[in-house]
Parts: sequence; structure tokens; C-alpha cells
Amino acid sequence: MIDKKNLSERDICTKFITPAVEKSGWNKMTQLLEEVSFTDGKIYVRGKLTARGKQKRADYILYYKPNIPIAIIEAKDNKHIPKAINYAIRYKKKAETVWQNGIYNNKKEYVFTNLEPETVYEFRVAAQGSDGMMSDMSAPITIYVS
Repeated sequence: MIDKKNLSERDICTKFITPAVEKSGWNKMTQLLEEVSFTDGKIYVRGKLTARGKQKRADYILYYKPNIPIAIIEAKDNKHIPKAINYAIRYKKKAETVWQNGIYNNKKEYVFTNLEPETVYEFRVAAQGSDGMMSDMSAPITIYVS
């Protein structure tokens, strides 16, 4: 059995995330980019001087079709994160304003069923750490159900 606490972020990606993404039906060659910048960096202007900030990078970007990104996956190693003991997942159709209280469980993955095809959904996740603290809800992640 692999002790995940001894793995680097890259190891987590290679051993767990990439296989899970591929198993979910994503084509690694046409729908997945790894270790990629997705911004050119913030532009700072001071008088006549300009500078560009640090680029934002993602461990993975998932593409619905070429040049149509729909999700970013950011991996973390297990060395500096309090152990999450519960997760709250909320979701809604993109056109709606009310979030549905979906799932509250202690699993690190969850498969949604009965989502309507040809529909865009948004998902948000929060985690409760072993210290009892609940994180803020994540920024919405947009997913197209084909």
C-alpha cells in the first residue's frame, strides 16, 4: 500500500489523478493538458512603467473541444494540508441562481448521476478538516454534460 503522505505533488498526479481522469473517459491526447500556464500574468502600471506579474499555472486543464477549456485541476501533496474528514458539494445548472445542497460525505470522489445531457452545470466544494474547521466553498467549476 502506498503512503500518500510521502508522495510529491507530481507523484500524486501521475499515480492517482491522471488515471482517474482517463478512467472517467477523458482523452489524454486531445482533452487534457498538464503543467500549463493559463494566464500571461497580471499587468502592473505605475506611471509610464509597466510590468507583468507571475503567470498562473495549473496541474491540468480539461478541454471539451480544442480551444474550449472547461475545467482546471490543481493537485496538492498531503504534507501541508489538514486531513479532510468531510466534503460538502453544491451544484446548479449554470442558468439557475439557486445552489442545490448536494452531498455531504467523507469520500474523496463522488459520481453524480441523473444529470441532464447537453446541460452546463456548476459545482462548488468545501472541506471540513480534522481540526473541525470548514473551508469556504470553492470557486465554481463549470462542467458540460454531453
